Amino acid sequence: MNIPQWTGLLVGKMHNNGVSKKQLAAQLGITGEYVSMVLAGKCRPKGAQQRFEAAVNNIISERGAENEEEK
Repeated sequence: MNIPQWTGLLVGKMHNNGVSKKQLAAQLGITGEYVSMVLAGKCRPKGAQQRFEAAVNNIISERGAENEEEK
């Protein structure tokens, strides 16, 4: 089974920004197990790339906003 290239890039972005699968799952309103299945290429729901990337970007943006408020 081929793993989609976008999932590898997204996992790298998550790692570099300290975003966990659990946080991504919470942001998306799905289980961590399902996140793992999608990122591993075992499940390929339509529109997953856009939804997952947007959710990771939201988490990163929210952290940036929180860090600015602390200054």
